[in-house]
Amino acid sequence: MGAKYSGPPQPESEVAKLGGYVQIVDDRDVSDLGNTFELLPGCHIVQTPTQWGHTELNIGGVSWTTGHITYFMPMKANHSYQIKVEGHAKDGTHHWGTVTATETDSQGTLIRTFFPVNPATVQCPKN
Repeated sequence: MGAKYSGPPQPESEVAKLGGYVQIVDDRDVSDLGNTFELLPGCHIVQTPTQWGHTELNIGGVSWTTGHITYFMPMKANHSYQIKVEGHAKDGTHHWGTVTATETDSQGTLIRTFFPVNPATVQCPKN
């Protein structure tokens, strides 16, 4: 698991974990950090990639242009944050998808769901 902070590794109880359909955190491309990585607690602006795709052997695949979706996520230590895409099919020709961003505590209990924000108007408070 990668980390998006500088300095020595922190204990798991002192970091937040972010994973899933994530490309940019705080204006930095984090694609090289893997599917799940650690962040220091605090305010983070998270953006998704612009294109999602899923394929299954012998079934085919589906892709979806989502555009960058931006989330404002005040993160807590020892909590996990996940952005997930789910593709849905009504029949063989109609498909749609949903993107959800959630926070869970260390026991896996859902704490909240985040909604997209306008990237032009959101900013983290300065400490």
